[in-house]
Amino acid sequence: MTPIEKTKQDDLDRGERFMRHLMANEHRIYGFILSLVHNWSDADDLLQDVTTIMWRKFDQYELGTNFCAWGLKIARFEVLNFRKKQRHRRTKLSPYPLEEVADLLVKKASSLDSRSDALQSCLGQLNMRDQELIALRYESGATTKDVSEVVNRSIHAIYKALNRVHGQLLDCIEMKMAREDRS
Repeated sequence: MTPIEKTKQDDLDRGERFMRHLMANEHRIYGFILSLVHNWSDADDLLQDVTTIMWRKFDQYELGTNFCAWGLKIARFEVLNFRKKQRHRRTKLSPYPLEEVADLLVKKASSLDSRSDALQSCLGQLNMRDQELIALRYESGATTKDVSEVVNRSIHAIYKALNRVHGQLLDCIEMKMAREDRS
């Protein structure tokens, strides 16, 4: 592979990584922006600006860290800049509570990512039968009735099994989150 071909391939890999992260987190970033500007059109414009900035700064993003939190920080600054430009309009919030709300939402997103990581870990701790049951029900999008037909068990038995597994997952996630809070 020539140096030019390698550069092109690296650019493609970079773009693919960025798009994968963005697609997984875009709805959270958009919701964050919308919660701060309360206007769909402004939120759409800001999301485009934030996405452009994130792409330009993607080399500064450390792989393996919280992409959503990184994006929310960028969005926060863009919303604050937007608000400064819009000062002639009347706003219901002063910039100080806005900053507090922004900080809270960034922390909440980070917490959601931690819970998601805990869920993935806890799913891996389930026995194979329970993992298959969860995969059938949630990954394939099948209904509980569909799952009961696939595994040849009554719908009542599937509900009971799912309820038991949900309880195990909840307990496991809560333990992991409590450990994370202590450290």
